[in-house]
Amino acid sequence: WVDTDRRKFRTDYAVTYTDEEATVEDSPSDDSFIGARASAAYAQKFGESGVYEHVTIVDENLKETKDLRVDMTNSVAVAMTARLALKVSLQFLYDNRPALEEIALFDTTGTQTGTVLNELDRLDTILKTSLVVKID
Repeated sequence: WVDTDRRKFRTDYAVTYTDEEATVEDSPSDDSFIGARASAAYAQKFGESGVYEHVTIVDENLKETKDLRVDMTNSVAVAMTARLALKVSLQFLYDNRPALEEIALFDTTGTQTGTVLNELDRLDTILKTSLVVKID
C-alpha cells in the first residue's frame, strides 16, 4: 500500500493448513484444519537513526471458528552509534482456545490420586530487548 524511504505498509492474505499434535488431548476432534490468515505490517523511520515497526497476524481456523489466534508485535529500534543499536519489542500472542496442561492431584499423604486439566492463558505477553552490533 505504501512503500517510501521513510514509511512502509503492506497487507498479506493466505489460506493455511495446520496439523497440530496436542500434548494433552482435550477433545476427540481432528487436529488438522484449513485456515485463513491475514497480516499487516507497518514501518516508520523517525529521525536519522530510529525505526518503529508494527506487525499483526490473524489466523482463523475455518473448521472451528472459535479457534482464533492473533500475534501482534510492536518494536522500536534506535542506532546509538554507527556500529551499535538498541531494539525493544513487545509481543502479544492471543489464542482463543489455548492448550491444556495436565496437573497432578495428590491426597493428604502425598500419593498421586489422578490428574486434572487446566486451560493455559489466552494472552501471552513477551518483552524483548536486543543490543545489535554491526561488524563490517
